[in-house]
Amino acid sequence: VGGHRKRAGYRLILASLSGGRWLPNREAETRIIKGYECSPHSQPWQVALFQKTRLLCGATLIAPKWLLTAAHCRKPWVRGLGRHNLQRRDGCEQTLSATESFPHPDFNNSLPNKDHRNDIMLVKMTRAAFITWAVRPLTLSSHCVTPGTRCLVSGWGSTSSPQIPNFHQPLLLLLWFWPPPHPPQLQP
Repeated sequence: VGGHRKRAGYRLILASLSGGRWLPNREAETRIIKGYECSPHSQPWQVALFQKTRLLCGATLIAPKWLLTAAHCRKPWVRGLGRHNLQRRDGCEQTLSATESFPHPDFNNSLPNKDHRNDIMLVKMTRAAFITWAVRPLTLSSHCVTPGTRCLVSGWGSTSSPQIPNFHQPLLLLLWFWPPPHPPQLQP
């Protein structure tokens, strides 16, 4: 029963963040196409996970001391909160480290780049982030949205192709693959 509750908790968080739509492994994509740069600090929950000076993964601040990221990101990290451009500082940044990580119990760590099922992990930071206009937890949905609802997702990447992404800016990307007529205006 305890294991069942733990798994259900992970599914609840993932469903809240994904708008309630489950993608079977065969439908999962590794890249999102047709992204665009978001307004500076319009995604205050977006976190950059570094291994020394190299961007390792993105994460989401879900509570002042907690991050949600992919389970395959299990390396020593420095966390960059409050960033917009990873190549420039603008005074809003916070750097925190982690005390513990909790990968999904069914994540297959022996195939981290091939098996994306259950690739989700909670990370507890050493101390709480200082909440500001540029650093704020994502407000989790209290209910699941209807399947087929258009959703937005943010992450680190490049808006130009075929260049290799230099991970210098967060992108606001569409979860579905249709181009928006113009980027939506989000309130900071």
